[in-house]
Amino acid sequence: MSPFIGAAVAVWTYRSQFKERLAVQIVWGHTPDQNNQPEECPFLYLQNQSDRPIAVIEICYLSGAIFRSRKAGTALYYEDPFFDLDFPYLIEAGQSRRFKLSEYGAKAITDEASIWHRTIQRLRPMVWLEVKTVANAKVRIPAWDATPWKDRAKWLR
Repeated sequence: MSPFIGAAVAVWTYRSQFKERLAVQIVWGHTPDQNNQPEECPFLYLQNQSDRPIAVIEICYLSGAIFRSRKAGTALYYEDPFFDLDFPYLIEAGQSRRFKLSEYGAKAITDEASIWHRTIQRLRPMVWLEVKTVANAKVRIPAWDATPWKDRAKWLR
């Protein structure tokens, strides 16, 4: 039995070397607004932890605590979709990249939440952020903290 366990561990280790490893985190930061005053906004940090480049083809919000559904559009902030959005984004091995998120996409999901979603939110998040790569690797993280703090629904605090 032990040779089978050793072989399984060796195969698992060999296959895991070729997977795309991507670390994802939402962090609030400051950018200058139109009057050159600091304005708080959410940023998405992606770090490539694998030994090869990763191409990100989609960043979107998902809603639902049990069954997640994709919301229309991208989760990134943009003023002009033809010039500001440049998918796919290439992240070299060992490098990280920062994207400005649209806080209103996450806020729209929380504003539409039913009493059922508000109740289940205590156990499992209902706002998610999904990052998808060319190799169809998907990373999902809870994104309730992408909503603006001053306008955040009381049931999220």
